[in-house]
Order: sequence, then structure tokens, then C-alpha cells
Amino acid sequence: MSKGQIVNQSQLAETFGTTMPTVRAWVRRGCPVVQRGAKGKQWQFNTAEVAAWREQEAAAAAVGDTSRMDLDESRRRKEAANAAMAEIDLAKRRGELVEVEHIAEIVGDEYSRLRQRLLGLPVKIAPMLDTAETLQERREIIEDAIVECLAELSADDDSLEAPTEGAGEAEEDEAGAAAAADG
Repeated sequence: MSKGQIVNQSQLAETFGTTMPTVRAWVRRGCPVVQRGAKGKQWQFNTAEVAAWREQEAAAAAVGDTSRMDLDESRRRKEAANAAMAEIDLAKRRGELVEVEHIAEIVGDEYSRLRQRLLGLPVKIAPMLDTAETLQERREIIEDAIVECLAELSADDDSLEAPTEGAGEAEEDEAGAAAAADG
């Protein structure tokens, strides 16, 4: 016999933090009983056996109890699984579903580009900061550079690579002209 305490129905309910009606429902579902109650006799349960039974019930509920499944039910479940797999395959072919590994690679590449852009900011904006006359101008130069980096991260188009040399200088000239107009 398994280790555990021998308890009556009310003690079992208390041990498992439940009610007497729940214990009776467990018995109807197959909960192990040491002794059935009768006139003058109390119900007796082994707490270890009941705990093991409850674990088995929980596991069966989680994965679906296939031991009680008839042939029609197993065929229905197989067809449902095949249909689900076909839908997944179709979604992949349509481009509606992608592998997690593929997304992780794309995101990793984007973060790597962003990191490189952020690390390059001091070299890029230091000359502009040197020519800025006010604290507000310096702040705007830094904010513009950060917004530019973040815009690349949020862009859906892969063709948005780092700007070419001429484009970056034009943007810098526009930022300097705007700062001068504000000052």
C-alpha cells in the first residue's frame, strides 16, 4: 500500500482544500477508496493514493485521455490535426506565417544595424555640436540623429539602409539651417 494517511471523507476534503460534494464527485469518477462507507462504517481514503490519482486525472485532462477514445473520435481528432497542419502549411506558402528563427534573424540584423548607427552618432554629430551656438540647437541635433536611427528601426522596407554620404550631408545642412532660423 502507498504511503499516506488514512482519512475519512471530511478529512480528505480538508487535506485537498475542497468540499465534501467534490470528494463524492471524485469517487464517482474513480478516485481510489480504501473502504467504502456503509451503515456504521466511514469512508476511508489513502491521501497518497488520492494525490497520485489526482495527478493522473490532471495529466489526462491536459493531453486528452486517449484511453477512453473510440475509433470514430480518434479519426475525428486525426482529421482535425491534419486540417490544422494543412492550414499552417497554406499560411506559410501565402506568406502569412513565418518561422520564429527567420524573424529572430531579421530582428537581430536590424538591431545590429541600429547599434552600429548609434555607436557612430558621436563621430557624426560632434562637428555639428561644435558649431551649434545654443543648448537648444545641440539638443535638436542630438534628437534629430536619434530619431533618424529609430526611423530606420521602425521602417518596414529592407531597402532603407544607412543613408549615402551625400544624403547625410544634405540632412545635416537642413538641420543646421533650421537651427539657425530658430536662433
